Amino acid sequence: MNLLVALAVSITVLVIGWVYVSLGIPGLGLVVWAGVIGWGSFYAAGGGL
Repeated sequence: MNLLVALAVSITVLVIGWVYVSLGIPGLGLVVWAGVIGWGSFYAAGGGL
């Protein structure tokens, strides 16, 4: 598995987990698209490295 495929799989798992938590627990008031855009911005800016 090359690096690009591994990155795509890990992002997919993170997004699935985020959707499950944000839709599965409605009392938290989380928004799916805002979380995904926030993660994308974080990693595009360097990911905290």
